[in-house]
Amino acid sequence: MKKTIFNGYHMLVIVMLTALITMVVMVNLLPTKPEGKYALLDKEAAVAEIVFANPAFSDDDRKSVVEAINAVQKRYTDQGYAVLTKESCKSDVGAIVLAAVPGKPLDITQELVNAFHPANGDKQ
Repeated sequence: MKKTIFNGYHMLVIVMLTALITMVVMVNLLPTKPEGKYALLDKEAAVAEIVFANPAFSDDDRKSVVEAINAVQKRYTDQGYAVLTKESCKSDVGAIVLAAVPGKPLDITQELVNAFHPANGDKQ
């Protein structure tokens, strides 16, 4: 009779333990979904749209643009969103560029563009 190190029962136990350990390790390595809400705001695109739509852009207009930006950002931060802004890199200024965010952020750029225009929806 041939003597073996493992019999059928031992092999079953080894396979089951290996599967269990593998599942536990895989669950611990899964990426976790970050907590929180994110909103993306492309201020430069919104400001460019209002500036190019109004050739007579003045310092008073600039003040209203800043107020609109602050109001839109505050509206979302009050709702618990982290507002991420898209910024341009300039050759003479160092910048940190946001390359990715978890999940799909809510894009509130159009809301800012709408905040620049009168309540009736007409463009200036």
